[in-house]
Amino acid sequence: MTLVRPLIEIRQLTKIFGNRSQQALQLLNEGASKEQVRQQTGCIVGVNTVDLEINQGELFVIMGLSGSGKSTLLRCLNRLIEPTYGSVQIGHYEVTNLSKPELLRFRQKKVAMVFQKFALFPNRTVLENVAFGLEIQNIEKMERQRIAREKLSLVGLDRWADDYPQNLSGGMQQRVGLARALATNADILLMDEAFSALDPLTRADMQKELLNLQSTLHKTIIFITHDVNEALRLGDRIGVMRDGELVQIGTPEAIVNSPVDDYVASFVRNVGASYAWKG
Repeated sequence: MTLVRPLIEIRQLTKIFGNRSQQALQLLNEGASKEQVRQQTGCIVGVNTVDLEINQGELFVIMGLSGSGKSTLLRCLNRLIEPTYGSVQIGHYEVTNLSKPELLRFRQKKVAMVFQKFALFPNRTVLENVAFGLEIQNIEKMERQRIAREKLSLVGLDRWADDYPQNLSGGMQQRVGLARALATNADILLMDEAFSALDPLTRADMQKELLNLQSTLHKTIIFITHDVNEALRLGDRIGVMRDGELVQIGTPEAIVNSPVDDYVASFVRNVGASYAWKG
């Protein structure tokens, strides 16, 4: 029987912010807590010795309170934040060892990111925003416009191709951001609190839209949220973070029915047994 390796393999990933990071790392290795490290070195532990495997085509949600390290972990995967220690293997890429030119190509081809604040260019049309990633890859103009229109159609915005972002609602702007991420045909989508700036009804619509797209596209998606209902609705599996550590990984059902400690239990306390998974 041939074993299929996970698409993403994270080993001992650690990020420490501060000038004495190596001393802080040594303290962590000796069993010091995040607070003890801060008191002794002045350093902040953002991510603490995370081991994680994510399969191809999986929608993996990382959930935690503000300051738990979830966004830092996400940004370490494409080295928008440089890890202090550990490794990130994505396919045949050892991300933590890539040179700057290799890392640039990796970001252009392999991963795409959707941000909370949309990050659209106000002086570019919707079509030009979606095509931007293809433009920096030097894709010919007619081809990148064709692809951009295709992705806009996928998210239901083809009629707004020639409008500017400020003419669109928040939900529509986030759809543009999603279309831009899809346009590069990256295997992996990194979504950092992508829907948290939206009103509740629009947020629910975007969650449904993402699930519909995923049922067709089968991307590998890592989705960051602090909202337990969003995590339960979207995730094939969920990782719960606290103080930079992954304290539990499991299916939505497992997280709700078998929380490992009071911290995880506090997230799911008000979730009913009849919760409509993936719906």
